Amino acid sequence: MSMADRPPADPAHLVREWDAWASGEVLPGQTMANLKKAGLPDVLTATITGIQHSGGDASAEAALLDIWNRWERGESPPAPALEALRDAGMRELLDRARAAQEEVFGGA
Repeated sequence: MSMADRPPADPAHLVREWDAWASGEVLPGQTMANLKKAGLPDVLTATITGIQHSGGDASAEAALLDIWNRWERGESPPAPALEALRDAGMRELLDRARAAQEEVFGGA
């Protein structure tokens, strides 16, 4: 599937996938695949771009993207990558993305 064929990222879906991993319902490898399919890389990139465009500091978000990219390149197994994402504030970023989506679209 090309990028043009992919549906847009869904922050509410990303939160559900994240929470399923955090509660132990889904294994780390499947969680990473689910997050990728739900558009996490796009959300991270768009968040960084938006912060930088407004003159803000996106270093925390860039750190999340770096952790993600290390997993994508095969440099980190899924479980340590998820733990690093958790420790670097991924859930908070997902909450902000979901809130922004709800503000724009009136709920997800």
